[in-house]
Amino acid sequence: MDLQHARQPEIWKPDGLPGRQKSVRDAVHHLTYLAESLEADAPALFSEYLAWLKALFAGLKFPTDVLPTTLECTRQPLGEALPAGEREAALAILEMGLRSLETAVEEPVSFLYATPPWPAWRAVTW
Repeated sequence: MDLQHARQPEIWKPDGLPGRQKSVRDAVHHLTYLAESLEADAPALFSEYLAWLKALFAGLKFPTDVLPTTLECTRQPLGEALPAGEREAALAILEMGLRSLETAVEEPVSFLYATPPWPAWRAVTW
């Protein structure tokens, strides 16, 4: 988070310590999803999480470069922390996720309807 806060001080400095603590908490979530995606050998799991996160960040009115910068700032420490075999796989998933952001929508389709698209329930007679 230090790297991202240094690269984007205008975004993070106004939030002070509470914002920094939230950033660290959120980074743990990002890394957890990345680890689960790696463990399951399912890169799409991380990409889907990032699509959801992109929509969340848009709703929070974060600038569009925040999420890509977050991922870019994760590369170096991740590469230094993981053993060789896991490093390549994790960085590949991270790169795939970064590319997937280009096509992820900021407003996903809702599955909630004001009026259900199916017929109203009828009483069942036995």
